[in-house]
Amino acid sequence: MQTTALLVIDVQKSFEHMPFWSASGLAEYQTKQNALIAHARSLSWPVIFIYHQSRGAFSLKSGLVEPMDWVDRQPDDPVFYKHVHNALSESGLNPYLQTQGISRLVVSGIRTEQCCETTTRFASDIGFEVEYILDATLTFSMQLPNGDEASAEAIRNHTSMVLDGRFATVWNTADFVASLPLTSINCRCPRSGRAVSPDSLTSYSAVTVGFCNKDCRDNFAADPQACGMDRLYFDRLIARQTVAQANI
Repeated sequence: MQTTALLVIDVQKSFEHMPFWSASGLAEYQTKQNALIAHARSLSWPVIFIYHQSRGAFSLKSGLVEPMDWVDRQPDDPVFYKHVHNALSESGLNPYLQTQGISRLVVSGIRTEQCCETTTRFASDIGFEVEYILDATLTFSMQLPNGDEASAEAIRNHTSMVLDGRFATVWNTADFVASLPLTSINCRCPRSGRAVSPDSLTSYSAVTVGFCNKDCRDNFAADPQACGMDRLYFDRLIARQTVAQANI
């Protein structure tokens, strides 16, 4: 049973008709996005597409709430539609993920600091582990309240800073694709928020769990009952997978 899913958020033609649309950085983003999709498919992860519906170019009647021409969407890929910034709360995606036993989300798409970041924060708060693939997201420059311009690069850097180790593990596509396969139920250390180290694994409730270093692992393994926050973190992930197993 797969426990990881790739989210491809708002990669839709609507953006190509917005006044802030820019082709700056687009070619690199396209390459990274499709490389990430290919990686997910190679591991048999579900590749889930989410589209935003609202007004103007984002309304269904515009005919633009459709995948951009270059993105690798296949006919059997799950598709969900949202009306708010996060992809989970009212789209039907969260119940679907629960029935599938998905506990780990890989986030990509448009825009970096808006729907992708908001989805990451929301997902983390409701118990998912999140891998945020920064260069497989796209955004555009914005005007600050004082009239200055915040570049797309500055926006991406800020998103990376506020998410990494708190709501997600932030990666670039190349490093994420090259990373070792996950062997523990968790990808992030429940104590530091950093990526799990392959040499810092132990057993808990008949599953493998991981920490970012051996000291944390040994402290937990010596007396799991004394480590309530660690157990809560692991129990939430185990519960997501148990629901799916009960439905098989």
